[in-house]
Amino acid sequence: MKSFLLAAFLCGFAVVAARADIPVPKPDQLIVTNLAAFSKTRFTIVVDRSSSQPLKDNKTYELHQEARLYVQDADHKPRLWLTVEHRFVKSETIQVHIKEVRPGSKGLEVSYDLEKKDLAPQPHTSSREILPQFLLAGLGCCGLVLIAPRTRRKQP
Repeated sequence: MKSFLLAAFLCGFAVVAARADIPVPKPDQLIVTNLAAFSKTRFTIVVDRSSSQPLKDNKTYELHQEARLYVQDADHKPRLWLTVEHRFVKSETIQVHIKEVRPGSKGLEVSYDLEKKDLAPQPHTSSREILPQFLLAGLGCCGLVLIAPRTRRKQP
């Protein structure tokens, strides 16, 4: 019984220590460049269904969910030209360089270069933040080890 409790105690330590090294997920970053070359064209980003804001040249947008990029001018309705999907597991920097905006059959067409780079990993969290949980688990296991021999029934 004591060896089982000791093994459970050591497994608890391993789980808590491993959990301390899991980095917090970071949002994706989106950077759109060369917007100034198209002054008569309006570029917008929609992250939530209700919020639409104009894109700014070389501004970094943090994406916690999917984003849709629209293009519009005075003669055409807003048209979706790029959908950026958010990756929860591995965050990345997405850089979009707009080459050309031209009228097409269904509205404006945007040609662009898309470059994706993985973000540098964040520093891991300290084990000090997990220490109180580890101590509580250790005290509980030690208490079980000390109480276990006293609760056994004596057999005649």
